[in-house]
Formats: sequence, structure tokens, C-alpha cells
Amino acid sequence: MLYEDMDATRFEQISRELLDLLDQQVVTIVGRSFNELTAEEVQAYQSRSRRIIELRSALSEVLKPK
Repeated sequence: MLYEDMDATRFEQISRELLDLLDQQVVTIVGRSFNELTAEEVQAYQSRSRRIIELRSALSEVLKPK
């Protein structure tokens, strides 16, 4: 449900970035065990995980009824 006061552009930006990050996370780990990842892959995975948390919070704010 879209709220009247919701910023549709901001919602779209957050959603697109969130989907891209989630896709990258899945591609990184599908068919592999976590201990097979290189140190750089683990660091990138953790960085994306932190950003996903930030985006989920931002999305909650955008969707919050005013």
C-alpha cells in the first residue's frame, strides 16, 4: 500500500539498491560455503550486509505513515 505522503522516488531508489545488494549477496554464497570465500569477498559481503540494514531502516522511514 502506498501512503499519500510517501516519496515515491526515494522509495524506488532504496528498493533498487536493496534489490541489487541482495542479488549480489545471493550470487556470492550460492553453491559455496562461507569459509570458501576470500578475505576480500567476506569484507564485501559484510559491507553489503551493513548497507542492507541501513536501507531497510530507510525504507521503513519512507513507508511510515505521517
